[in-house]
Amino acid sequence: METAKIIPNGDGSAGGTLLQMTDIYRALARVDEIAIINGAKAPELIACFTRAYAALTDHLAVISTQVVKAKNAVAKRTAIVILDEVPRILREKGVLSGKNTSGSADQRQAVLDVDVEYQQVRDLLQHLEAHYKLMEGKQTDIEMMYLATRKIIGENSYGSRSFGSNFPGVDEGILGPRPAERAAPIVPAQKEMAPQGVRASFGKVRD
Repeated sequence: METAKIIPNGDGSAGGTLLQMTDIYRALARVDEIAIINGAKAPELIACFTRAYAALTDHLAVISTQVVKAKNAVAKRTAIVILDEVPRILREKGVLSGKNTSGSADQRQAVLDVDVEYQQVRDLLQHLEAHYKLMEGKQTDIEMMYLATRKIIGENSYGSRSFGSNFPGVDEGILGPRPAERAAPIVPAQKEMAPQGVRASFGKVRD
């Protein structure tokens, strides 16, 4: 099983960033355990999902940075091609007319599409965006697994103290405060009964 992914640099420079995927794949492989979860196993499973979610959050930040760099590289190469290459190529092909030195939008796009360096930076951008979508999808899967586990805990182990406060939101319980923590019903104070032989309204002792 693949345990790491290499994310290329968005500016096209050599090297890349190594992203560890071990915790993520381990968490995704435990999806079937949700169906048989119990109170003793739930905290460890939630911790596993939490680690994977945190790792994916870090990975998305790394990839997002490289996506921005790749977009800048695409924009830079686009500007160079349009300002320098398009007029020269169109002039050589004799398709320019009058004062129009940059050609039509379709002609400029055609020159971009055959520019090797532009194709390289564009392909790199699309590659990074695909990595981002992949990680984003895995994070959504982990989130659903985490919430499903919490929901089962709330339904089957409601009020149990076996779930520590180390796991987000578990102490409160999915369905609200635990029964033991709910406010005790207010019992109306009973009125004091007048002693036998005493008239409460007037305070006179009966004969």
